[in-house]
Amino acid sequence: MTRSAEILRLAMELEKDAIAFYTGLREMVRQEDRWVINRIIDHELMHLTTLGRILREDLPPGAVDDAVPEFTCDE
Repeated sequence: MTRSAEILRLAMELEKDAIAFYTGLREMVRQEDRWVINRIIDHELMHLTTLGRILREDLPPGAVDDAVPEFTCDE
């Protein structure tokens, strides 16, 4: 794996950590204010998607499944 791919994977892990943080925080915020947290989570998910796309472009064919981690966010 290239150095740039390693950096992208690290960035993806940081985005996932941020999503997990904000998902937990959402439950501690008043219902009427949760839209703010939801917007932040949406932005973090967009970042994660973009990083995954860039990583896929950087990897040789066939290496994507093992190198790009999957992530889902429960609402």
